[in-house]
Amino acid sequence: MSDSLTETQFKEAFDLVADQAGIPHDLREELSKELFDTAKGLFKPNGVDDSKKRIAIIEKYISLFDLQWEEGARFMSMYHPKARNPRKRYAELLGNYIISRVYSIRNFERHQRTKQFFSPYLLLQCGVYPCPLHAETEYLVLPVDHPYWTQRPLATSVFCHCYHSPVRLKVLEKYRKEGVSAYDGHVYDENGRPTGQIRKKFFPIKEVPPT
Repeated sequence: MSDSLTETQFKEAFDLVADQAGIPHDLREELSKELFDTAKGLFKPNGVDDSKKRIAIIEKYISLFDLQWEEGARFMSMYHPKARNPRKRYAELLGNYIISRVYSIRNFERHQRTKQFFSPYLLLQCGVYPCPLHAETEYLVLPVDHPYWTQRPLATSVFCHCYHSPVRLKVLEKYRKEGVSAYDGHVYDENGRPTGQIRKKFFPIKEVPPT
């Protein structure tokens, strides 16, 4: 099966971000097609991300159609008035958000395809920054087919940097006994200077989603 980016995958990611950013519906089809062309290279062998072109396209739409970009940028916490070019910075962040959502969609589809051959469970882990959507369910382990994963998908907020890790049955048994080893801060020397090492801690897993 080809692992190239499909228009369906990209459109699903784009539509969510467009809704949050308040992009007018009559502009979306054309904008989505142009941005799709910049993202296809990411998912080819030795793929290259045409991020500069993607930023330029978003900026073009902001200028050409006089979108109320500042309002959308503030709503999405992407407004950086001290940046050298706040509008360009917003275009960059918006493009990155779309690509992040694309990766999340594709990764979940891959887990669905390979569950019966490799790992039938998924472990939810959060990024470095707290996630308002998934913080309470970090270290949750559920079958790949559990409805929770589609009810609370990843990368549907600019603050969500969470990810799924595939889990085999043997690894799940280990997690049940020992917990999940995860980052728990930096190690400092006696003078309070970072040593370059990180501290890890074992966190118990959860196997029941919130109601």
